[in-house]
Amino acid sequence: MKKILFIYLCFFALFSYAEQANIKKYKSLTNANLDWYKSNVLDVKNLLLNRKCSEAVPFVNTLGEIWQFRDGAIGTEISPMIAQSFISCPHLTFLWFDKHPKAFDDWVASLPTTLLTDYDGSYTDELSILKKELLVSLKSYLKLNNYENIELLAHDLVNKLETTEVRVVD
Repeated sequence: MKKILFIYLCFFALFSYAEQANIKKYKSLTNANLDWYKSNVLDVKNLLLNRKCSEAVPFVNTLGEIWQFRDGAIGTEISPMIAQSFISCPHLTFLWFDKHPKAFDDWVASLPTTLLTDYDGSYTDELSILKKELLVSLKSYLKLNNYENIELLAHDLVNKLETTEVRVVD
């Protein structure tokens, strides 16, 4: 029995050390969040497409954190999933951005480059559909919403989308 306990404790210590070494590879929480996102993007996308908003709370928080502390091309990488989050769980997504107004303003301002630009010419139709779905979702949400702050955010987003075209960069 003591040998089994000893082996178990050694295994646990080794596993804990390995996990700590794995976590220490990250230079920032944003990098850890982005790595998690990349590893779970299909599961999260399915969760959002099935509109399981109560289960999406941790994801929306993580996605918001990635956006808020992004650097480089991360914005372009996650902007489509933020759009999907607004389509599937608009209230939840607006709640996060309502608490982070600068992040919201930055995301809205970046839409022409991070969401509505096709950088290789093969996603124009997909981006046009995403934009249309986002507008339909937001307009439906505005009809049902009675939170003044969130309504202002939603109107800002709708206005930006209506005045921005999908563009192609070859």
